Amino acid sequence: MVLSMPSPFKHPATGVYWYRQRVSARLKSVAKGRAVTVTIDGYPSHPTIGDEIKVSLRTKLPADAKRFALEAQSEFDRIWLSFETGPVSLTLKQIVALSGEMYHVIRCALEDDPGEAGQWLSRRQERQADSVIASKSPRAALMIDPAGTLHSRLSSWVDGALAQRHLTVTQDTYQRLLVEFDRAAGDVAVLLDKRASGDFSADTTGERFPSFEVTATKATAARVYTGVTITKLLDGWSGRLKAPKPQTISRYSGIISQLVAYLGHDDAERLSDADIVRWHGDLIASGAVTHDTFIKAYRAAISTVYAYGMTAQGGKLVKSNPAAGLLLEGPAKKQSRPKSFYVEEAQAILRCSLAALVAENNYSAINRTAMRWVPWICAYTGARAGEVCQLRKQDFIEVDGVKCIALLPDAGTIKTGQFRHVPLHPHLLEQGLWQFAGKAKNGPLFFNGNLKSAQPWVQTVQILGEWVRAVAKVTDPRIGPTHAWRHWFKSKGRTAGIDNVYLDAICGHSLPTQGNNYGEFEPSALLREIRKLPSIEIKTA
Repeated sequence: MVLSMPSPFKHPATGVYWYRQRVSARLKSVAKGRAVTVTIDGYPSHPTIGDEIKVSLRTKLPADAKRFALEAQSEFDRIWLSFETGPVSLTLKQIVALSGEMYHVIRCALEDDPGEAGQWLSRRQERQADSVIASKSPRAALMIDPAGTLHSRLSSWVDGALAQRHLTVTQDTYQRLLVEFDRAAGDVAVLLDKRASGDFSADTTGERFPSFEVTATKATAARVYTGVTITKLLDGWSGRLKAPKPQTISRYSGIISQLVAYLGHDDAERLSDADIVRWHGDLIASGAVTHDTFIKAYRAAISTVYAYGMTAQGGKLVKSNPAAGLLLEGPAKKQSRPKSFYVEEAQAILRCSLAALVAENNYSAINRTAMRWVPWICAYTGARAGEVCQLRKQDFIEVDGVKCIALLPDAGTIKTGQFRHVPLHPHLLEQGLWQFAGKAKNGPLFFNGNLKSAQPWVQTVQILGEWVRAVAKVTDPRIGPTHAWRHWFKSKGRTAGIDNVYLDAICGHSLPTQGNNYGEFEPSALLREIRKLPSIEIKTA
């Protein structure tokens, strides 16, 4: 059962986005009052279900909120499915796998420096000895059942593991989980005892724990199967030798997760083209995605992982690709204005950029710095905003006497995966960009390097987008607040008489012929072309 997808809403007091969904009338009796775990962007929250389920998306950025809402909906769909399925019985292998996750969490956290945890083994042995003595007492029948102690010590771990997977298990399975979690706790106590005594030899005990996999059980045989999963196809594609980009893996993982939740199963062979058509229609009708987004991202994700799964390197796990050649019709995309900024819009942004360092607002110093320089760099280089926002001090280099920025894949991500050296326009040098980079500390110039994120510069791009809308007042939703600079650069470049092949080389676009890929576009040649662009004169508002 998949309910219609609502939109994120902003908390009126904090400005943080939240996401909620009403509980289906037929599930209220089993769901209301239940605490569940919802993991969004790696952060778990533990809402209690009432007439609705509600979680914080932990962001004030609309772009992030829209992305996290899809993750939240995927989690909600799994929760509803778990309530429909009812309690299930897990196999011993599944139970041991879950206990192993606790083992590895504790091991990773404590084994390098166990401290007091190194005494767990001796305390455990004392407790077991006390239990044996108590069991031989003539009053043993009056003692509290040892299973009660087991529950008090380990139920939070068991409950957490089940909640993470939205599993409701039978009472028999729950008791078996407690026993296996206790065994795993004993194993990790032994390991920490060794580590505390200076023994850091290989951990062979941890190898006994398998990975958790959904397999058929008596209670779920009608709903679950033992064949190839869609998730397994995703994992195979993610781990291929020609490694996909991390951001693509992350995007596709979220899409496949949503698909599995929507279908109510993970069976790769059961997915049909009709299922994809139905999903496309439901997402478009709910407003969750546009037709273009579904084609370019959602259908592409399905087709890509299936196509790789059909190859020999992919293991020939499936025989057909339900998304290949699938015709999906949607409303025709209309363009009612240029993709580039109008002159007035560009002027407004660059004018605000010049004042960004001294403007009175609540933006951080690093964001103010990005607002000061990123729009100007984009305007004179045609680089993607993400490429500019990930620039580091060491990426400002001189090549054959030409001052350049080096756009490198190892700085973060480059769409084509290819480096390029882009000369700096004389107007950027006049404004002091080269001196700014020279005086900066080592590391990133336009984002906080301490952020715990795979792509921390993306936050800067999003903040710049909001700043363009809120401060520069360029609010037309038909253009991208940062991406429009690429269109601006190419438009102004053509007007200035720069040949398209040079514009493509500067912007990092694919070159039109194979012959253009031979040799290099030397910085001196690119600078000659970039100098054809007149300096942008800012008019007073």
